[in-house]
Amino acid sequence: MAGNPGAKGSSKKTASTRMRHSSGRPESGEDSLRAGDLCRDAGRFAEALGLYAGIRAYERMFALDLSPILFEKIGGTPFFRIALDIAEHCPKEIRRGHPRAMLCVAWALKVAGLDAAFGKVLDDLGERLDESGPLRAEWLLVSAYRHFPRTAEMLPNVREAAALFNGACSQVILPEAPWCSGDYCQLAEFHLRPGEADREAEALEEFIPLYSRLTGGHGSGADALFRAEVAYHRGDMATAEIYAYKAAFLAECGRQSVILLGTAKVLADIALLKADAEGWRRAVKAMDRAASCPGQTAWVPRVALDTVRGAILAELQQQNRIAGWLKDGDFSSRPLFPAMRNNALYAHVVYLLNQGEVTRFIGTLEAIPEEVIKKTAFSEFLFLLFMALGYSLLGKRGQAADFLEHAAAKALPDGFVLSLAVCSIQTLQGLTEDLIRKKYPTLLEAFTTARARYGIGWEALRHAVAKGALPADLTARECEVALLAAEGLRNGEIAERLLVTENTVRAHLRTIFHKLDIDRRAKLK
Repeated sequence: MAGNPGAKGSSKKTASTRMRHSSGRPESGEDSLRAGDLCRDAGRFAEALGLYAGIRAYERMFALDLSPILFEKIGGTPFFRIALDIAEHCPKEIRRGHPRAMLCVAWALKVAGLDAAFGKVLDDLGERLDESGPLRAEWLLVSAYRHFPRTAEMLPNVREAAALFNGACSQVILPEAPWCSGDYCQLAEFHLRPGEADREAEALEEFIPLYSRLTGGHGSGADALFRAEVAYHRGDMATAEIYAYKAAFLAECGRQSVILLGTAKVLADIALLKADAEGWRRAVKAMDRAASCPGQTAWVPRVALDTVRGAILAELQQQNRIAGWLKDGDFSSRPLFPAMRNNALYAHVVYLLNQGEVTRFIGTLEAIPEEVIKKTAFSEFLFLLFMALGYSLLGKRGQAADFLEHAAAKALPDGFVLSLAVCSIQTLQGLTEDLIRKKYPTLLEAFTTARARYGIGWEALRHAVAKGALPADLTARECEVALLAAEGLRNGEIAERLLVTENTVRAHLRTIFHKLDIDRRAKLK
């Protein structure tokens, strides 16, 4: 008996050595492999992937169906970081044995904005796949994103893919994927050149129906939302509202939370122009429903919800209700896709502007990389307009006028008068009207009408929303917790949204109840 333990230990060590020599994995990886296999067999694929990824067990990782978990957090880490490790470190012979899994890797890299790695993976796959069949169809569909956001150039790939799919849907690009990498503003993605908004809308209307059919609904409603945003910025509220509701219906059917957030944003903006406080509140509630859309990746729409709400609340000077990380500009604490970071930056600078932190506002704008500013005509327009606002507030009217003229050149060829009208009310007084009268006289009436409607609606809605605000003696974090609880979120959901523990949420609620002299959360409403 005394010798048996030693014999067992020797045998175990020999087996471990064999595994180490054959797989390249350290002996400590055996436990991770066994734990990963148990998770896999129990159907907990994200947990299994996290365990396999920790020891770079690539064969085990590729044996999983990666498509449904591409945009989940794997052990707190977004999948795209695992995808980048695969692209850079997985042995070539293993990668080439799993083309479908590598298509999933390529798609995750593209959504995360890692274009160089995305292109390399696609090139390697394209050289080896058959010229027909479902894998070539998947490759064509994913490869169309080399041309994103130029949908007219994406369309030939999508049409060719459709012929090869032969009525089937993609198993790589699923409706759960965050549309436009989480960007709820379609103008910020697809309006590339001044004066081309209508043509771009037509290209989207040709692209989206076919693409959505091949992907089980991905992008449903994006074309209608683009039309709604175009009409809104032209001051055509009736058309904007019709298209927004159309987009909402299509997005609901396709389970597209990001597009639903975009439609709710447009409807909230329209409600402001109509001085419709109840319509504004309905739109804000619709944002919460969108962020909880069944079947969607949880963390992307929830971050997008913070940014879209932050933007509209800052506009109404409801700064205490904006998420703390947006006010602080603390973007490093969250794994944001590039488009999500741009939206967060927009909400942050609007907050700074309304706080009167003008020099910080300008400094933050000047730090934005040129490729972000010039990503689209619409993003460049917003940058130039914000710079005009900042310098006007500093009393530097000459510099403000220069930025304003360049901003107008990006917006007014499409008739986008609304943002210029909004900014002319308090800050760019006289400058914008003089510019439009001299250079764009046919738009003067639309500009004047939009400015008057916004001024009336903003005052009415700001007072109506402020009346429903929580008392000032609540801290900013207590306001956040109370508002989320009032909207019906459970403690666990609030904790996940705010990145705190449930115990912290419960502690905040006890303090809130005491300060408001209430005994249950239902009374927060």
